[in-house]
Parts: sequence; C-alpha cells; structure tokens
Amino acid sequence: MKSGLRLVTYNIHRCVGRDGQFSPKRISDILQSLDADIIALQELETHADMGLDILQHFARCTGLHPVSGPTLFNERGHYGNALLLPSQKVTNLKLDVSFPHREPRGLICSEFHHKGQWFRVIATHFGLRRQERMLQCQRVLELLKDLKQTSSKPFCNVVMGDLNEWWPWSGMLRRLACDFAGARLIRTFPSSYPLFALDRILCEPGWGQIEYRAWDNPQTRIASDHLPLVADIKLNLSAS
Repeated sequence: MKSGLRLVTYNIHRCVGRDGQFSPKRISDILQSLDADIIALQELETHADMGLDILQHFARCTGLHPVSGPTLFNERGHYGNALLLPSQKVTNLKLDVSFPHREPRGLICSEFHHKGQWFRVIATHFGLRRQERMLQCQRVLELLKDLKQTSSKPFCNVVMGDLNEWWPWSGMLRRLACDFAGARLIRTFPSSYPLFALDRILCEPGWGQIEYRAWDNPQTRIASDHLPLVADIKLNLSAS
C-alpha cells in the first residue's frame, strides 16, 4: 500500500511454529510479504550461541531499520520486543513496565519522520494478569501525556503490540479508548483457529482512515501461534 501507511504487529513466538519447527526464514518470508512501513515484534529471541542475530536478519529482509527492546537476558542471548522502522533518524526511549514477581515486560517508544508526518510509536507486550495489564496501560498513557506536554511537533501517536486482553469491555481497553480511535477487534489468536483479539494497533483519531485485518493464510497459520495484525492507513496530511 505505497500511497498510504501499513503498520503491522506480530507475536512471532520465538520463530517456533505450531509444527514445533524453529524457522526464522519462515517468519522473514512473512515479513517480506507484508510490505509494511512499521513492524512491531513480540517474543523475538536472539541466539548468541548460534551466531544468529534474528532482528538484523529481519531488517535486511524488509529493508527497515531495527530497534531492539529486550526484556530477558541470559548467556545464550536475549528475548523481548523489537521495532522495524522506515527511518534511521529515530529518537528512542525504552521503559521497564514490569509487574512485581511476574515476567519482565518493557516498551519501546520511537519518534521519527516518514511520508510527511511525525510519528511516535509505542511497541509493547502486556502481561497475562489483569493487574499487570492495568499498570502497563497506565504507564503507556502517562508516558504519552508527558511526551505531548514537552513536544512542539504534531506527532501521530500509535500504540501497537500484543496487549493480551481478550475481553472487549475490559477496564484497560476502555481507558485506551479515551485516547485512541475505536479499532475493530480482529481475532489473531490462536493462529490455527483465531478466537481472541489479543493484538492491537491503536492510533489517535483524526490522522486518517484505517482498515484492519489479520494476515491469514496457510503460512501464517503455522509459523507462529499468533497471526500478524495489519492496519492500512490513508493519511490525512492536513492533520499535520
């Protein structure tokens, strides 16, 4: 969609498919087919002992620029979130949004200029428990509020990732709806028979017309336990 903007969020499940096979190539083929401007990845794992930097591999395959946001580290490598962006001139902020005694969680906030517009993209992966998600949602909204107060540029603010919320009337989603345009709930999990809309791409209202869909085909149904979520935006440049 070259005349507009394509955003994708994809939980790649460590590149391990439903068939139990570890295949970065399968994921990279999917990322290439998406032809996206901005990609948020969750559950990306780099295997240092195999000499394999999967994020750099994805960057080469897509022609996008990588921003890593790992949340777990060990002697074999690291694991967490990542962004693939259309610009090298990026301002990045990374925050720990972990909940006590739960799996570490983080977010990446990147600011850049693309297609005549300033973008601020927050990529994250919320926790499995309701209390975690409410805290993490609050941290995202507080961050955006602080950044808006200190910025002179008219950013299009986007939150994207696996929010792990399957209940459409949850308090967390109601809070997000106060700041972001109502997005259709697109079922992306499990990939074999999607029942739950765990993945979200949330844009502030007024920036353009948005069409959402799951990238559902035989390849994506086996490559991960999530389907990629796609948002195609026809930008309203007069808003900038």
